[in-house]
Amino acid sequence: MRREELTTKLKRGVGPMLLAGLLILATFPGNTTGCSTGDWCYSWFFLCFSGQPWACSYYYTYCIGGGGDPGGGGGGGVPCSITGYSGTSSLNAGESTSLYANGCTGGAVTFMNDCSSTGYVSGNTFYATNEGTACIIARCQTATETCYDTFYITVYPACNLSASASPSQITTGETASLNANYCWDTMTWSLVSGPGSVYGSTYYSSQPGWATIQATCWRHTGTPCYAETYVYVTPPPNNCPCDTPLSESEWNAIQAIGAPPPPGSYAAFPSLVRDHTCRLGPADSSYNCLGYASGLNITIFTELDNPQYGYGGNRDGLVSIAELDSFCSQNGVSNVWYYGSSSQSCHHVAKKSGGRGSDCGASSKMGHEALIAHDATELEGSFWGNIVGGR
Repeated sequence: MRREELTTKLKRGVGPMLLAGLLILATFPGNTTGCSTGDWCYSWFFLCFSGQPWACSYYYTYCIGGGGDPGGGGGGGVPCSITGYSGTSSLNAGESTSLYANGCTGGAVTFMNDCSSTGYVSGNTFYATNEGTACIIARCQTATETCYDTFYITVYPACNLSASASPSQITTGETASLNANYCWDTMTWSLVSGPGSVYGSTYYSSQPGWATIQATCWRHTGTPCYAETYVYVTPPPNNCPCDTPLSESEWNAIQAIGAPPPPGSYAAFPSLVRDHTCRLGPADSSYNCLGYASGLNITIFTELDNPQYGYGGNRDGLVSIAELDSFCSQNGVSNVWYYGSSSQSCHHVAKKSGGRGSDCGASSKMGHEALIAHDATELEGSFWGNIVGGR
């Protein structure tokens, strides 16, 4: 074959084959990590120098020779390196996290959200807006090179937890049920401020005031969700209508019954609520509690322990329930409470009725002091003991 014919065949055959090979190489994406000015690299349809950014795309280039080729060949320039990361690997829509990068020596770092519409990047902060996975690209730009690192942030659904109390206003001693919406995982409740306490999903308070209660949804995906609700606790209504309240001196005299001198801070009836009392009669030494309860206008009480009075007394210095029962039976007395420290030691008798309302339905002559309406249980825990019996 003549030289001219061989040359023509080579031009027609080898040349197109070489061009096809380069185009095949160009279809495989790569990156410019480690490339330096003067390196040969291929792009989609370009064979160029990495020092010509108008020709080599930084998304799809790869070094094929020269000083910075990571696959071999010489050593021209410092390789570009960057590692990106975030303050948290997951967050809820509506939240944000800071972005960081290491390894970009002498270069400028920028961030971008590349792969989804889960949020947006502003400066060094990622703001999550929608559920999904955010692909955050950390970009390092040096004087001669550009390199990248991709990291991921999981975005969970927005925290839409809401909380409520039913009822939102209660009276002391009552309870409120706690409810939450948009939580399909574990729920817990806690008292943030105010009176009372929380048991499971129930709020209770014996004191008035505003209570702030926090609901926490411990989601199996994402961070916990929080919401708050409020309960207003009011004092119980005063059901002791009274147009003759105790004066200051009358109240103090009742609270000083049995007080050792000087009285000081002593209170004979610490549970007695002043708003639950009403003066039914003035102080009078001509009759006592037993005289009022029996209607006999007498002042005896400890005398019941004396057998001479005929009520079964045993002279032990104490008035027992048995001795009071004997007195009441013989004198037709009923509808009364006995107060004492035990069944063998009674100190006071009160009528179960004769008061002014549900908060002061009972009535008592308080020794030689005023005749009052009161709550029967509010005399308990006192100088006169507790209710130990009655008729």
